[in-house]
Amino acid sequence: MGPDETNDKSFKEFMAWSPKKAPKSIGAILKLPRSLTSFLGQSINLSKRYPAIASAEYLAKKHQHHPTIASKTLDLGCGEHPRNPFGAELVFGVDIRKDLEKGIKYADLSSDPIPFESNIFDFCTAYDVIEHIPR
Repeated sequence: MGPDETNDKSFKEFMAWSPKKAPKSIGAILKLPRSLTSFLGQSINLSKRYPAIASAEYLAKKHQHHPTIASKTLDLGCGEHPRNPFGAELVFGVDIRKDLEKGIKYADLSSDPIPFESNIFDFCTAYDVIEHIPR
């Protein structure tokens, strides 16, 4: 067996490594810090293939909530019309604009807390919000 075959075999073994099989051994073999070993394990996990999701509405319908009392949803950064993909009976929203309808409260979510009590909503959505929050 030549030197290229040995290297190729080691490379294949490394690529076939699973964090579930030997989470500590890869760090010992490569003499890597624990944080880098963890990062390698996460990278391998993220490379898995998952089935495509058609839309948020598809997920909402698939996981439809059947409450015994009136369900409530909160849409963060809702603009003029809060979205309600879960079919909740009561719909509320939060937006940075001040000229909004009833049920929509004003808040600058980059610095202000959400202007509702904790644990009162069955669902919460935030479509297209994260890209507007300053770093």
